[in-house]
Amino acid sequence: MFVACALAGGLWLSAPGLALALPYLPRPAGAEFVLPDDRAWELVSPPPRKNGATAAVLPVSEGGAVIEAGEDGDAIAYGMLGSIEAEPAGNTNYSQALSVRDPAAGWSSRDIATPHEQATGVSIGDGQEYRSFSSDLSLGLVEQLGPPAVAASLSPGASEKTVYLRADEPLSPGTLEQGAFGEAVAEGGYKALATSKPGYENVPPGTKVSGSVEFMGATPNLSHVVLYSRVPLTTKTPEGNTTTGSGLYEWSAGQLQLISLLPNHEQASSGNAILGYKDADARGAVSSDGSRVIWSNGQRSEEHLYMRDVASEPEQTLQLDAPHGGSGPTYEENFQFANSDGSKVFFTDATKLLEKSTTAEGESDLYECEIAEAAGELSCELRDLTIDSGGHADVQGVVLAGSNDSSYVYFVANGILTRVANSEGEEASLGHCNPNNAQPGATCNLYMLHYDEETKEWEAPVFIARLANEDERDWEGLRGNLEKVTSRVSPNGRYLAFMSERELTGYDNMDTNSGAADEEVFLYDAGSNRLVCASCNPTGERPVGVLDSVEANAGTGLLIDEQGLWDGGRWLAANIPGWTGFRLGTASYQSRYLSDEGRLFFNSPDALVAQATNGLADVYEYEPAGVGGCEASSATFSERSEGCVGLISSGSSGEESVFLDASTSGEDVFFLSSAQLAPADTGSASAVYDAHVCSAASPCPTEAVSPPPCGTEASCKAAPSPQPPIFGASGSATFSGAGNPAPSSMPEPTPKGARCAKGKKLEHGKCVKTRTRTRTRAKAKRAGKDRRAGR
Repeated sequence: MFVACALAGGLWLSAPGLALALPYLPRPAGAEFVLPDDRAWELVSPPPRKNGATAAVLPVSEGGAVIEAGEDGDAIAYGMLGSIEAEPAGNTNYSQALSVRDPAAGWSSRDIATPHEQATGVSIGDGQEYRSFSSDLSLGLVEQLGPPAVAASLSPGASEKTVYLRADEPLSPGTLEQGAFGEAVAEGGYKALATSKPGYENVPPGTKVSGSVEFMGATPNLSHVVLYSRVPLTTKTPEGNTTTGSGLYEWSAGQLQLISLLPNHEQASSGNAILGYKDADARGAVSSDGSRVIWSNGQRSEEHLYMRDVASEPEQTLQLDAPHGGSGPTYEENFQFANSDGSKVFFTDATKLLEKSTTAEGESDLYECEIAEAAGELSCELRDLTIDSGGHADVQGVVLAGSNDSSYVYFVANGILTRVANSEGEEASLGHCNPNNAQPGATCNLYMLHYDEETKEWEAPVFIARLANEDERDWEGLRGNLEKVTSRVSPNGRYLAFMSERELTGYDNMDTNSGAADEEVFLYDAGSNRLVCASCNPTGERPVGVLDSVEANAGTGLLIDEQGLWDGGRWLAANIPGWTGFRLGTASYQSRYLSDEGRLFFNSPDALVAQATNGLADVYEYEPAGVGGCEASSATFSERSEGCVGLISSGSSGEESVFLDASTSGEDVFFLSSAQLAPADTGSASAVYDAHVCSAASPCPTEAVSPPPCGTEASCKAAPSPQPPIFGASGSATFSGAGNPAPSSMPEPTPKGARCAKGKKLEHGKCVKTRTRTRTRAKAKRAGKDRRAGR
C-alpha cells in the first residue's frame, strides 16, 4: 500500500521497500542557497531499509569497486560496504550497485554482485568482481572472486569459473552494445567468454579455464575483450602454427583468437605478452572497433612494442619501435596511448630510433608511430615529437592523451623544448624531476603539442608551466599505474586539468594554518593559451587546506583521497581523483571531471563561497565565462580566473563530500555525501546524489506543495497511483524529484557509522583488525607478480 506523507521538505510516497522522494535545495540561515546552472539534488542510492540498516557507498579508492556514470547521466555503477538488498544473493561485505533513472519514475537501484556458494575470502590486490562497464553501462565485465568451489555458475554456457559479460537489464543497449548484450541475455544474463561446455564451447575440449583467464582490456562497448590466459585457448594460429603456453586472446562474437603473435608469425614467449604497458597503461591499446591491439613482449632480451591487426588480409603484426635510421643500444620502451582507431600510437623510448633524435640512456623522447598501408602491407611512419636541440627532452612518466584523434598531447619533460614564455611570463628551464631521487625545489616543464589538420604537421611545443617534483601525481603514475594519475584532458583535447603546489598564476597558496604550500587545481585552455587556478579562493585570500595523512579523520584518512595519492603528509587546498582501478595498480576508466566546454569539478576544504560553512571538503564546479550559467555579470564571476565557482554539495555536511563522476556533458554530477539532502535520506551513512541540470530536454520533477504533516501511517491518505520501480519489485528502489523546504527543516548531520578506526576494517558488520596499508600494498604487488608468473 502506498501512502502520502508531508515530511519536512516536501511530498514523498512510501510503500514496503519503496520511497518516492522529492529532492530540495536547502536554505541555510542568512543565505539564499542556489545550485549553479539551475541544478537540483536527486537522491540516487537507496535510503535505509525499514530496519534502519544502511549500506555505505564507497568513494574512489585504491583497487576498489568500479565507479562509472553512464555517458548520458541516467545511470551510475558504484561500490557499497554491505548490500542494499534485505537478502543479498552475493557478497554481503563489498558489493557492486547499479542505479538507473527513469524520466517518469526517478531513480531505482539494485545490487548486481554475483552469487557465491560460500564466503570468497580475502583477495588482496584483486579488487572487486566488476572490471569494466560499457560506456552506457548496459554491459558489465565480471571476474568472480574466490576459488572455483565457492563461485556459483552464472550461465548455462559456463564449464567452470571464468570471465563473463553481464547484461545490465533493464538498461537498453546502444547500437554498438546490442550484439554482446543479446549474447548475454540468451545465456540468462551472463555470457561466459571462455568455456569448454558442449554446445557453447570456444576453447579446446578439456581446457581448464578456471584460474587461468583474466581480463586485460576491451573496446568501449565491450564487444571485443582482451584476455590473458595461462593455458592455450586455441589449438592453431591463423597461419596454422600450433599454439602453446600463455598469451593474449581477443574475444568477439563468442569466438577467441590469439593476439600475441610476432611479425614472423611465431607466438610470443610464454608469460611475456602484455597489453599496452605492463598491463597498467592500456589507453587505446584496443582500437574502438577491436581490429587493432597493441601489446608488448615483456621478455627483457627482446622487449618491443607490437600492433596486431586482425582486420588485414592476411592478419599482420607490426613492430612499432623498430629503429628508422637511428643507432645505439635498445632500452626499454613505454607504450603511452593510441587514438581511437589505432592509426596513431604514442610511446616513449630512450633508444635513438631516428637519426635526428636527441634521446639518451634513461632520458626518453616521445615518439609517434602513424600506421600506413601500401599494397596490403602495414608500415610505421615514425616521428620524434620531442627533439631538444640543446640537450635531452627526458620525458617523464605518463604522457597525457588529448582528443580521440590525438591532435592534442600533453606531457612533462626536464628538457627545454621552447623558449617562448607562457601566459604568466614564465619560461621553461632545465628540469631535475626524478621520481626515484626527489630533490627539494626541483621543477620540470609541462608542455602541449598540437597537430594541425590543414598542414598535416605538429606545431612547435607550447610551454604551459613549471611544476614541482612533488606534483608527480599529475604525470608519474608510478611507472604507468594510471590509478595514481590525477590530471585529465578534456575529450576534445582543448582543456587540461592538473594539480600543483607552485604559485602558477600569482595566487599565494601558502596554507593559512600550516604555512606549507597547498596543492591547488589548475585549468589550461589551449584555445586561448591561458592558465587559471580554478580552485583558488576568488577573494584572493590564502587557502585553508587539509593535511592528507593516514592519521586524518581519527585515523581513517581523508575520504577525498581514499586512493592514498597524496598521503605522504601533503597539504591539499583542492584535489581531483585518480583513475578508478579495477584491481590494485590497474585502471581503465577515468572519472569525467572535465568536459569539452571546460566545466571542471573538484573537491576542496576551502570555503570558496559563503555557503560553505562546514570547514570540510565539499564538491565545487568551475565554469569558464559563457558555459552553463556563468557570465561576466554573475555574482560568483572572478576576473582573475575568468570563470565562476559554485557549490555542488551542500557546504553544511558534518563530513566530507566527495566527487564520484559526471555525465559527458557535465549536466549530471554524482557525489558522495552524508548530509541528508532529500527527505527519504534518513540514514547516517554516505549516499550518492546527482546534482542534475533542470532543462526542457531533461526536466526535474515539479515542486510539490507540502500538506500538513501526518504522524502515523493510518493518518495518511493513499496515493492516487503507485510509481512502478524500474527494476521491478525490489527493496532497494529509490526515486526523487524537486522540492523547496524551509531552513528549519534541514536535519542535523549525524556521524557516519559505517567506518572503522585506524587499523580495522568492517566485515559482516564488525570492525576487525587488518594489516597496515604498507604491508597490504607490498603483498598486493607480490600477488600481482605471482599472478603474472602463473604461481
